[in-house]
Amino acid sequence: MGVGAARNLAVQHARGDVVFITDAHVQFSPSWDRQVGNLIKPQRILAATIRNQDHSWQGYGCRLVVPYMGTRWNASPSGSAPHVQIASSAGTVMERSLFERIGGYDEGMLHYGGFEPEFSVRAWRSGAEILLAPGIEITHQFKAPHECNNFITSVRTALVHNCMRFGVAHLPDLMILEMVRLHSSESLEYIQAALRLLEQRDAWQRREQLSKSLRHDFEWFVNRFALRDQVGRVIPVSGVVNQEELGVNTEDSCFPDKKLLT
Repeated sequence: MGVGAARNLAVQHARGDVVFITDAHVQFSPSWDRQVGNLIKPQRILAATIRNQDHSWQGYGCRLVVPYMGTRWNASPSGSAPHVQIASSAGTVMERSLFERIGGYDEGMLHYGGFEPEFSVRAWRSGAEILLAPGIEITHQFKAPHECNNFITSVRTALVHNCMRFGVAHLPDLMILEMVRLHSSESLEYIQAALRLLEQRDAWQRREQLSKSLRHDFEWFVNRFALRDQVGRVIPVSGVVNQEELGVNTEDSCFPDKKLLT
């Protein structure tokens, strides 16, 4: 079924007016429900603070990594700015009606990876906001590093596909080709299967649908957060790439160091 479809199904069967999306192996902070009641609004998503149960690390929402289309944790609150780009799926809270208006998680993605940042970017582009909620803390049992590495290897094709589907849905045209080159250089043995899935699962049709239905374009999101790419460059927001150009040389390389949390 995949993470996105499972969460969509859970929301369909939930009976409350507010949905709290989280993971297994978590513990909620005291009075979390009171905090939700104080902060929730019809067009607002709350991003809970995520704690690691094994040490003092905390994550305060996430930020988008372009053109990889993964995420990095915010290691501290953003000062006077209360908003974050991406809410972790271990602590995402909103009214059910807002979840439905945004369209839920993208069921065109497979198994694991990319669901939460794509949903958050689509939420912003839909006209919603994502507010950091430091008073709502979720203590999470994360996988050990070796378990995480083994798991990521087992789902790598799905992960590469999902990241690229996310990029095709939202990125400006000129960045799509760069995204594919990047994943080709990092995941050479998985890229062809991922590209076939991208075509089979109607990624370009979804891009067209979202471009017509969302309130804001991706340029608006870039400007809203002064977003740069993962090596600090300006993100181009104009220009067109043809789908046929995605037949790239899979030995192209760019960006030598990309240690990302996905």
